[in-house]
Amino acid sequence: MKRHRLIVGTLLIAGAYAAVASAQVPTRSWSLSVRVNSTKPDGAAWDALGGAPDIGACTASARGTGCAMVEGTTARCQDQFSCDFTLALPETFTVSFWDLDLAADDLIGTCYIDHPGTYTCGSATVTAR
Repeated sequence: MKRHRLIVGTLLIAGAYAAVASAQVPTRSWSLSVRVNSTKPDGAAWDALGGAPDIGACTASARGTGCAMVEGTTARCQDQFSCDFTLALPETFTVSFWDLDLAADDLIGTCYIDHPGTYTCGSATVTAR
């Protein structure tokens, strides 16, 4: 009798854990305004010919579900020191901004965002709304 309770109890806990793990993380619409410093931290230009960065964004939830480039950011933010993104993301998330180049991408900065406000993210200032 005790063994059956243990098995049933274990199955109930496992089922509850699976339900929580498969539940979708609630999202909200975030507006991120990014302003990149005029040079890299070492004083070099972002691009080989001295141009502005080609800003791309890579997002991951605070729970570490992975990182994926945000589609369409390279064309919209090419050769610019500022860029605006509107993204559906969890209430808390991590975002990295990159200068996307043919040879090698340069990390601009990474931030953990958990509320609307202004953040310093490496070589960028980000306003989250």
